[in-house]
Amino acid sequence: MNSPRYLIPGGALTVLIVLPFLVSPFHMDLAIRILILALLALSLDLLVGHAKMISLGHAAFFGIGAYTMALLVDKGGIAPLFAVPLSVLGAMVAAALVGFLAVRTWGIYFVLITLAFSQAFYYLVHDSTFTGGSDGVVLMERGSYDLFGIAILNLDNERQFYFFVLALIAAFIAFLFVLIRSPFGQIVKGIGFNAPRLESVGFDSKTYALTAFVIAGGGAGLAGYLFALHQMFADPTLLSWHMSGQILIMLVLGGSGTLVGPVLGAVLITLLEEYLGTYTSNWKFFLGIMLVLFVLRVRGGAWPWIAARAENLKRRDGEARP
Repeated sequence: MNSPRYLIPGGALTVLIVLPFLVSPFHMDLAIRILILALLALSLDLLVGHAKMISLGHAAFFGIGAYTMALLVDKGGIAPLFAVPLSVLGAMVAAALVGFLAVRTWGIYFVLITLAFSQAFYYLVHDSTFTGGSDGVVLMERGSYDLFGIAILNLDNERQFYFFVLALIAAFIAFLFVLIRSPFGQIVKGIGFNAPRLESVGFDSKTYALTAFVIAGGGAGLAGYLFALHQMFADPTLLSWHMSGQILIMLVLGGSGTLVGPVLGAVLITLLEEYLGTYTSNWKFFLGIMLVLFVLRVRGGAWPWIAARAENLKRRDGEARP
């Protein structure tokens, strides 16, 4: 239990809980953005890190979750809080439609099918007057909520909104933790290792792959809901392939197949964009250099590299003791 694999996430959670009481509103806003992007990266990691299904269209479900909430609030008059399940459901339905065809392919064909559907959703949203076209949908407020006349949640309060986001993300991480270690999760990992062998012993790998695809889509939809609520708007760029590529880069930098790696990747990219982007509009050039260095020197991503080095230091310390 003294392994850094447990100590570092526990320490990070403690920091996240006390963070809004210690930092400025700007840095709290930045932390919210990092948390939401971390959730998005975690949802994709279920496919990439475990089932080895590389999707270049994951942003479509992110955008669908955002637009579902925005349109329900703007045109349906639903309070933003009550749009959570519908945003997740909308993304899961879209993922089921895409995944039904995508899981019948593999490798580069899977990548291309997910990309094609993502672009189809992008242009559908971009060219529709119902969704606001290229201007998107703007929200006016997040809303405050009470129970029997007692105020219980005010999402327009940044600190309360921060804890709302943190609670949903913590719940999703706990869900993934249990899911990955369940028999279902082990079969999903088996798909990544050798899908034909699974088929040979009686498992329907396509059904498991589709289920994982839908769950990942639901996680992306939840991230989209939170992102639109945070930014108070939804626009077509949320569905673009550039966003999908950015999520994949988060996994490469942080490390796929872990619960910490995608979070670390989201931290790296967001901080690089926020701080380096204030000095130059070409910050992605430096992101490209970082990506190349990580691929060549830090294979597996930052978190597996850090954990491995910490374990080596611990082992050497144990061997050095008499």
